Amino acid sequence: MNDNPYQSPDFDPKLAAGYPAVSLGSVLTVKRIGVLSAGKLLGCMYLVLGLIIGGFMSLFSVLGVVAGNADSAPAALAVGAGAIVLIPIFYGGIGLVGGMLGALLYNALASVVGGIELELKST
Repeated sequence: MNDNPYQSPDFDPKLAAGYPAVSLGSVLTVKRIGVLSAGKLLGCMYLVLGLIIGGFMSLFSVLGVVAGNADSAPAALAVGAGAIVLIPIFYGGIGLVGGMLGALLYNALASVVGGIELELKST
């Protein structure tokens, strides 16, 4: 159903935007993946993973200071604080580059071998 009263009832914005009409049960093939899109997505995913890992490293660093000797406390706390900042940046950068390289490799191979087939099904 169209919410715009000034357009015809059979107007489909996806068809007007150039999207192909796809019915359920049809098989689609992923021919190409956006390189920057895949890089951004994987970069963000790895950044979140880096935050989790950096948080655990920081926690273990603080626990080590509590359980260990006081001589190494400043260095251990600096490592813990650095882990929260540096590890997510490092992981996010690796995810960005890895996602972009993976998309480039997929695009090159999909043009030769064919893409991944997807079958749509109603739930």
